[in-house]
This record gives sequence, C-alpha cells and structure tokens, in this order.
Amino acid sequence: MTPTVAIRRLLLAAAAAAVLAVVVGGPLGLLAMAAGLVALASAAAVAMRAGWAGHGDPPPAPDLERLRAAHLAEVDAALDAGRPDLARDLVEAHRQELRRRGA
Repeated sequence: MTPTVAIRRLLLAAAAAAVLAVVVGGPLGLLAMAAGLVALASAAAVAMRAGWAGHGDPPPAPDLERLRAAHLAEVDAALDAGRPDLARDLVEAHRQELRRRGA
C-alpha cells in the first residue's frame, strides 16, 4: 500500500469517526472522537515519513581531520624545504578552504 492510499484511508476513517461522534453523542461519541483523533495523527505520521523518505540521505560531512592532516603535512614539507613563503601560502589556502566548507 502506497503512503498516499494509506493517508486517504486514515483521513476517511477520521471523517467517519467525526460523523459518528456527532450522530451518537455521549460516551460512545467521545470514543468515536478519540478514534478520529488517532486516525488523524496516524495520517500525519505517515505523511511525514513519506516526505522524509523522499529526501534521501544527507550528504556526508566533510572529513576535517583528513583535511587538517593533509594540510599539516604540506606545511611541514614546505618548511623542511626552506620555503616559509610557500608555507604561508598553504596556510592561507587552508583557511580559505575551511571558510568555503563552512567549518
């Protein structure tokens, strides 16, 4: 059964329970009203699950530890080669990359 069919059936059951609650009245009408409320809540839950399933999984978070380790290795290699200017450029590039990723 598709979510759309399930939602329609639950809404129909809620409407029938509302009509029954009005016609019967008293304690039985209260019970019918409670059943209608449960049907409406169930329809809402099915609709929300169907909406969430349509979005799929979120994209993976950036691997900041791997990015940091690679950055430190590049800066260390530049400093070992006697290139502090390259190390400064690498640090600035790393900062820009972090800003771009929102970290």
